[in-house]
Amino acid sequence: MRARLYLLVPLSLALACTGGAQRGSARDTTGTVSPGDSAVGVDSVRIQRPTDRPRAAADSARPQVAITVPRQKPDTSVTVAEIAASNALVGKRVRVTGRCMGYSTPLAVGPPPQTRSDWQLADGGTAIYVVGTFPPGCSPTTGSSEPVTIIGVVTEDTLPARMERPARARRYMVRDAQ
Repeated sequence: MRARLYLLVPLSLALACTGGAQRGSARDTTGTVSPGDSAVGVDSVRIQRPTDRPRAAADSARPQVAITVPRQKPDTSVTVAEIAASNALVGKRVRVTGRCMGYSTPLAVGPPPQTRSDWQLADGGTAIYVVGTFPPGCSPTTGSSEPVTIIGVVTEDTLPARMERPARARRYMVRDAQ
């Protein structure tokens, strides 16, 4: 590996040496270089001096403030039936309690919203899909024997029309990483 050495040369010396100091050039190196000499390429070089040096963060006139965003608390505690029935909850972060059904026994309306691994949360005969990890005590095939409480954001998509059934909105949850 070869190391490269860079030298900072004053502009007047650099302009004086560019004429014939290049390898293979037969020109005389003792002459002067004028700014209009296009054979040297001087007119294509533009040199600008910095008008102001950039300031470091410590030099800034404005004080630097660290911003900490606290984790949001859930908006409300709701039931599975309220999520399925109300579009007013779409986009809200909620807490809901129900029984994890896994995904082996379809009870919720339509196919899973994002992946085959989306599971169902049921309560009082109504079920919704949940996108995210399974809660403790729940598996894809058996579900849970105890009620589970999850926190997530209510999301909505549209189920396509089929035969006599028109297209309709469906709500499900995207579970927070816990």
